[in-house]
Amino acid sequence: MQSENNILKQLTQSLIGKSFGQSIYTTFEAILFYKIFNENLNYVLYYYGIRGILYAFINPIGGFLLSKIGTKGNLILGTIFLILIRVVFHFTTLQTNPILVIVGMILLGITITGYQASYWPAYHVIICLFGKKKKTGSTIGAIYLL
Repeated sequence: MQSENNILKQLTQSLIGKSFGQSIYTTFEAILFYKIFNENLNYVLYYYGIRGILYAFINPIGGFLLSKIGTKGNLILGTIFLILIRVVFHFTTLQTNPILVIVGMILLGITITGYQASYWPAYHVIICLFGKKKKTGSTIGAIYLL
């Protein structure tokens, strides 16, 4: 069995790579939506607001799945959602038909919410299980700082 420090080290390394790639997509996602909505910032904010509300409703499902399929299953499911996010994002940017762009944005919101609801609860459970008991908060803070 792997040591606790080795597990945290691997988790930190994978998070750094994933966060770098995800930050690039997140930056261009907002710019893309700004262009799609004819440079109307209100619609972009509505989109993110609706996605936040959707996350509030879907997040308990992530906790339920965590209890049924475990942390490893949730991380795998979250990774599948992350791949789907990239595919949907790519096809949404290629569309010229406004209806298909809206459908793509809805699918993008659902896949992003599914990723957040499945990946992050399992990730935080692993941090809590394998982190030092009195330093869990500083461990999470240090990882996010990277």
